[in-house]
Amino acid sequence: MAARNRSSFFLVLQLSLLCFSGIAFPQKVQGQSTSELAVQIHRLANSPSPDSAIATLKKQGTPAVEALIKVVKDRKEPLKVRLFAIAAIAEMGSDAKTVVPSLAKALQDPRPAIRLKAIDSLAAIGATAKAAVPDLRTALKDSDEQVRQSAAKALGNIGVDAKAAVPDLIDTLNDDSVA
Repeated sequence: MAARNRSSFFLVLQLSLLCFSGIAFPQKVQGQSTSELAVQIHRLANSPSPDSAIATLKKQGTPAVEALIKVVKDRKEPLKVRLFAIAAIAEMGSDAKTVVPSLAKALQDPRPAIRLKAIDSLAAIGATAKAAVPDLRTALKDSDEQVRQSAAKALGNIGVDAKAAVPDLIDTLNDDSVA
């Protein structure tokens, strides 16, 4: 009987140490670093299910947004990864407002696909993207027709805060060279 009690005692002791080891030796619970998240973004960009990949990033919150910004800004990143990062930003909700300047800067990218995706993300962010209105006004004169159309849509999604763009929208409608 004493051997059985001793065995039970050691089992309880081991379980207690295992439970309390998280207190004495805390694991990293604050999430991943920006560089770790950047690696994860590369993996997720190639995921067969982009929606679940974006949901994974949403759980990370602000650190994920910072990593996504880093990927968007780096023109050496593969196009597919940058497009995924821009799309993920649009889904980040309230955390997305911090990326509006980065998305606005992406409107100057030489690749129309990047400009188009950035505009679509600004449109998804909506009124919070009002700081991008000057850049969207410039995008109304873009050489790519889809970019121009998306810029008009994004300005509409921003709403009243984009009223300064009304003359540019009228000019775009009256300009036969961009039709």
